[in-house]
Amino acid sequence: MNYEQRTNKAFTLIELVVAIAILVMVFLFASVIFNVSIEAHRTAGANAEIMQKLRAITDQLNSDFKGIRKDVPVAIQFTKDSNNIRYDKIAFFSNGDFQSVRQYNYNKAGGGIGLKTVSGDVASIYYGQAQNPNILARKQKILTFDESLIDSPLLDEPDEFKKDSLAAWKVQPSLNYFNNWVLSLIPVEPHLEEYIPMYVTAGIANFTIQWAEWDNINKIFIWKPTNSNFDSWDTTNDGIFGIFFNIPEGVALSDWYDRSGSYPRALKFTFTLYDSKGILKQGRTFTHIVYVGG
Repeated sequence: MNYEQRTNKAFTLIELVVAIAILVMVFLFASVIFNVSIEAHRTAGANAEIMQKLRAITDQLNSDFKGIRKDVPVAIQFTKDSNNIRYDKIAFFSNGDFQSVRQYNYNKAGGGIGLKTVSGDVASIYYGQAQNPNILARKQKILTFDESLIDSPLLDEPDEFKKDSLAAWKVQPSLNYFNNWVLSLIPVEPHLEEYIPMYVTAGIANFTIQWAEWDNINKIFIWKPTNSNFDSWDTTNDGIFGIFFNIPEGVALSDWYDRSGSYPRALKFTFTLYDSKGILKQGRTFTHIVYVGG
């Protein structure tokens, strides 16, 4: 009678310990790879958001400065706080096909009040950073002679039109015009409908503007002001000064330089963008140059 030898195989204690150790290592590596993948995905999403903001800013700047009017004033105000953070602003006039984002009241020909989109081929354009929260604002004032429109808003109000003539800026408008053209701060009221058209993007800091003059000897641009010579331009030591180009004779503002004898060859915009979730803690800093001739 033949009996088959039956052998019962089992793991030894050492084999079991090694297997568990390998399994733990696999789980650890998988966890690390998973965390790295998640972080990479979050970083990629933050970079994509920032690049989308960058495109929105640069596309708008290129569009507005493409039609800049060189025969009327351009004003740049430079501001630096106690932490050396810049909040510069610029105001100029531009040709283009402008339409208001909102609709405004007008008197109908047959009586009554209606709403219409304001359009025009010349507008005053303003760029400036609201300091809290960090929002880049773009304010347009479409110049129009449409008498059916109700009211004629001031330049420092949020409405997108003004019953005004470009020719008035070539002579001697009132000093108040210049004051409320570039000196007024942009209110940060994101919950109010009238302010929404003014916001280009949030999550921006250290919005810096420089203008370029041409060095005929060295054949290079000279950018002004730099952070190192800012204080030499700021004669009143309050962290604020301004530059006017094509300012009409007789209009003068304290701590402003009249550069009417020249015109900027180019403008450089430098700013730092942050993602909405705060993933990129340091943000990303960009420089964009627009060439305006001169």
